This record gives sequence, C-alpha cells and structure tokens, in this order.
Amino acid sequence: METQGGFDLFGLIVAGGITTWPLLVGSVLALAIVIDRLLALRGTERAVTLAGGALRDALGRGSASEAELARAAGGGAAATVLLPVARATARGAAPDEVARIVDARVFEALEALRQRLWGLATIGSSAPFVGLFGTVVGIMKSFHFIGETGTGGFAVVAAGISEALVATALGLGVAVVAVAFYNYFEARLERIEAVLRIQAGHVSEAGDRSALAA
Repeated sequence: METQGGFDLFGLIVAGGITTWPLLVGSVLALAIVIDRLLALRGTERAVTLAGGALRDALGRGSASEAELARAAGGGAAATVLLPVARATARGAAPDEVARIVDARVFEALEALRQRLWGLATIGSSAPFVGLFGTVVGIMKSFHFIGETGTGGFAVVAAGISEALVATALGLGVAVVAVAFYNYFEARLERIEAVLRIQAGHVSEAGDRSALAA
C-alpha cells in the first residue's frame, strides 16, 4: 500500500522483523475473542430482566410447576441464576440458603461469560513488550550494519530504525485495542452481575409473598 511520500506501510510491517508476525497473529486472536464475547454478552441484561419478570409472575400465581418455571427462566445466565432461586423460594427455603444459592450461581454465570477474556488480557499486556523487543533487535541490526560497512550518518541508519519502530507501533496498537475491549467487557460483566442480583432478589421476594399468601 503506497501512500504519500512513498511510505509503504505493508512493506514496513513485512520488513519490521520476526516480532511483527506474533503481533499480527495476536491481533487476529484478539479480534476473534472480541467478536465471540460480543455475541455471548449480547442482550444479556435484557434477557435477565425479562426472565425475572416472568418468574415473578409464575411465582405470584402460587401454583407454578417445574416446567412453567423452567420456561419462564429461559436460558443462559438467567436460567443459571434465577431458576434455582425460584425453585428454592417455591419450596420455602430459608433466606440464608437462598443467599448462598445466589452467590454460587452468580459466580458460575459470570465465569461462563468471562471465558477467553484472559486471552484478551494477555495480548493487551504482552503486545507492547513484544513490539519493544522487536524494536531493540532492529536497532541492534542497524548498528551492526554500520559496524560491518564502516559507514555512518543518519541517512544510513534511518531506514533501519524506521523499520525497527514498526514493531513498537504495532505492539502499542494491538495493546490499546485489546485493553480497551477487555475493560469494556469487565464493565459489562459488572452490570450483568448487578442485574442478576437485583432480579434474584425480586424473584425471592415474589416467592416469599406467594408462600405467605398460601
């Protein structure tokens, strides 16, 4: 890709040294993880809220069957957390037991949603160091060339240093994107946890009211 002044970005990446290839692979992996987690988290908060309302309605009728509760809970994180809470409150479980169920199932749901985020964090934290390593190696090669040829000056080392700095630029670019999405996903998971706990509390209260009414 030629740009103004003959700046060939693709050529620089190719010539940037062996460390540019792990960075390119890391960028592809990071993109795959981002897409995977975006699809996994899509609409989770809304699904949990809807499932919580459906379970409250089912418990409010006072005679909800296991099949009705399972249908109301739906799937995903809502079923993982809210369905056991609804079952426990329907059989009159003590508040301490319900609280333990909520804690255990919320942890289970979040761990499922957090899958592969460790890879995004690893890429984000290691990419700048890989790029820096490539830059150091590239600069060492430039000075080694000066030593072998016996020539010096800025014109001699400019091209080599320019190629070496590509590794640092690429590493920083990959890291910025990976860390930004990692922080976004962590913030989403915090919101999902809050929604799960709020809806679990509402479902528990609805079960308690139903038991009192009976």
